[in-house]
Amino acid sequence: MKYTTTGARAAFDQFCKNLMASAKTHFGDSLRGILQFGSTVEQLKPATDLDLLVVLSKLPLSRRERYTIWDPLEENLKHELKQLERSGVHLDLSPILLMPPDLDRFRSFYLDLPTTSKIWYDPDGVLASLLDRIREYIRESGAVRKQRGNLWYWDLAPHLDYRTDRKIGW
Repeated sequence: MKYTTTGARAAFDQFCKNLMASAKTHFGDSLRGILQFGSTVEQLKPATDLDLLVVLSKLPLSRRERYTIWDPLEENLKHELKQLERSGVHLDLSPILLMPPDLDRFRSFYLDLPTTSKIWYDPDGVLASLLDRIREYIRESGAVRKQRGNLWYWDLAPHLDYRTDRKIGW
């Protein structure tokens, strides 16, 4: 069931604007893009996570160290997160922090981005380019999103015999 209270949606949208402004301040010129993806693009539930792909020009190599860069930003948003809870939405932030070259490595969650994402910030077009590459990959491979019960999955090459050696490049 969709959570559609107007007040909750307005509070969520305002939180997203505040998050964007805070990210620009916190990361400065290193911020190369922010893309929202996942369920909150289409619907808002009382308890949900906000999936974000955050592209920064400089990051530590260690994944653990990358998130120490995010933590102060999230800490600064605690007040806004509490306000959002008062409007009926408990939100967990779920960022994926990458550098532009990291976008060249295929990740399975990319496949859903063309249909369930919203670009918030993309001054160099790196996210728009990523979405174009994903659409092209899906088109070339013939990949199809399928549903089995409540689960969705991707059949990456429904027209190919799995025993063949044909590869579709990313």
